[in-house]
Amino acid sequence: MYHIQLLDWDTDFFGYNVGKVSLPKGETLEFDKIAQNDFDLIYLYTEQSVQDHLLKQWGAQLQDIKIEFIKDVNPAFNYSNEVGNLVLKPINNFSEELFHLVLESGVYSRFKQDQNFKNKEFQRLYKAWIDKALSDIEGKVIGAFINNELLGFVSLSLKLGVADIGLIAVHEKARGKHFGKRLLESTYEFAANNQSKAITVVTQEFNIQAMQFYQHNGFSINKKNYIYHLWKNKQ
Repeated sequence: MYHIQLLDWDTDFFGYNVGKVSLPKGETLEFDKIAQNDFDLIYLYTEQSVQDHLLKQWGAQLQDIKIEFIKDVNPAFNYSNEVGNLVLKPINNFSEELFHLVLESGVYSRFKQDQNFKNKEFQRLYKAWIDKALSDIEGKVIGAFINNELLGFVSLSLKLGVADIGLIAVHEKARGKHFGKRLLESTYEFAANNQSKAITVVTQEFNIQAMQFYQHNGFSINKKNYIYHLWKNKQ
């Protein structure tokens, strides 16, 4: 029987029991060995896709193909906070303008794509994430402004000495103007200032634009995971 890890934070936050199963590399999945028990939702992480007939049999659905990108940091990178009329500066407080961008950053999120979430889980989760980023004394939230109007942002943290991009988005009316590239460049400075030799970011394989964006800017794929959701009474 596969071990189901109780996810305490998810369970407390969502208000129902959430667990996680990680399928070891090279192991064949047998859903009948996953005892649902009292779990309302199980996240299944695998490094290989699951056959369609098994998904249908057990009511599991593919919700995300999680791609982690990585890029080495050049400590001598030449970065400027101002280019033309675009200004990049830290954001310290929550605002509705920021929250609009936060939700835009998650349009391909499994918490938005999975229609079984009925209690505004996506919105509440991303609000919690940006609140955590704003209060992280070792992290940073950087905004892209023109005439004091917020048109993009990126949140950054340190994970085991590696700089990590949490959330990033550009306002829909400002796309195609290289604001995303400027925000990405600001992450290199954050990494170098924190003696990080690399920077990581996670996106969804379904998000073709993001995939191309990171690859075009010198990031390479480091990890790939398939994430399935198995809901109780959905078989």
